[in-house]
Formats: sequence, structure tokens, C-alpha cells
Amino acid sequence: MRNIALIILFFLIIRPFSSAEPVDNGRLLEGIKHAYETYDNGYNKQKDKNAIADSLAILEALRIEYPSNALLKMLCARLIIREGMDSFWVWEKYIRTRRGIRMAEEAFRSAPDNVYVKVEYAKLCYFLPSFFGKRQKSLLLYREIAEELKRSVPGYLITEWEEWQAFNSKLFQTDSPSVTELRIGFIQMSYFYLAKIYERAGDYTEAKKNMTLSYSLDKSSSYGSYAYLWLYYKKY
Repeated sequence: MRNIALIILFFLIIRPFSSAEPVDNGRLLEGIKHAYETYDNGYNKQKDKNAIADSLAILEALRIEYPSNALLKMLCARLIIREGMDSFWVWEKYIRTRRGIRMAEEAFRSAPDNVYVKVEYAKLCYFLPSFFGKRQKSLLLYREIAEELKRSVPGYLITEWEEWQAFNSKLFQTDSPSVTELRIGFIQMSYFYLAKIYERAGDYTEAKKNMTLSYSLDKSSSYGSYAYLWLYYKKY
């Protein structure tokens, strides 16, 4: 009896540590959508800079519920960098932007093989001013994304798609793309930004090569249209 009582006591003690609440992905998705709507309606459409802080507060509250979600952390970093870039004083621009960059680096280190985290980080590195020294990192990341997706398709590509799309401009004409569409879409995006990076660096041969690859993958998509216009007007 004593042994049975000890066993029962053992399980009662470890139960709070071993049982985890199931992740409510629906709540996570709705929270990200709400954050993007707040940002888009306030900042993008009305130029209300307070919308950045409001959207960031929503994402930070979600991070308390989902502390291990690297994409959430990356999205927070994206908004902090946006705050920094829009700050009036030069030192505020630098301090806030640096804070966002550090958070983005932490998010990427925690999930370096996640395509969505990698895409967000590559995009941040691309749009940062050159003196932050992230342009080369952006090139390497976009190249990695294209090469990795040409070789294989991660199993989470569909399951995490909606969370990424919820805070980004519409990438596909459908809200439920197939694995093949996702794979091609992100490869096409990567080639497009690789072309833009090479163009900035003055390597117009590589720029045209990558933009042609981007256009050839899907001529009817948003990036296909951007690539067509680039190839039409840029006579390198």
C-alpha cells in the first residue's frame, strides 16, 4: 500500500509539468490577422504611426501565449524596425532599428531551417539601409531558400502557411495554395529579390539571369508580373 501511495503521489507531482495545453492554432491565426489589420488599416492606409505600436502590442501579447513561436518574434522585430525607420531623431532611428535587428537575429537563430522565418529575415535584411551591413546576408538567404525548395518540400509548408500569409500581402490568387504552388511561389520570390540585390550591386548579368528565372516560373503571379515589367523596362 505504501508503494502504491508513493506512485500516486509521484504522478500527482509531475502532472503539472508533464501535461501541456494543446496549441490553439486558430487563436494564433486570428491574433496575427487582427495585428495585420490594425497595422494595414492604420499605418498603410491612413499613415497613422500609432498603428505600429498597436499592432506590436497584439503580437507581443500573442508571444506570451506562444513563447517558442519564432515567426511571431520575427514579425515583432519587423514592426520594431518599422518604428525605428519612422522615428524623427537619428539616434532613435538607430537604437530602435538595432533593437529590431537583434530580435530578428534571435528569431532566426531559434528556427534557422524554417522557410517562413527565413523569408521574413531575408526581406528585413534586403530593406535595411546598407550601413547595417545586411545586404549580403539577404542574398545568401534568398539563394538558400531557392536551392532548398528546389531539392525538397518541408512538411510544415502547408500547416504554417496561413500564419505567415496573415501578416503579408496576398501572394497567391487562392487562399488555399497547394504544396507545389507554395514551393514555386517562394522560389520565384527568391529569384526576384536575388535579381534586385544583384542589380544594386551593379552585377546586371546576374540580375537579368535571376529575373528571367523568376518570370519563367509563373508568368501570371504577382512576382511574375513584376519580373515581366522589370525585364521589359530594364535593358541591361
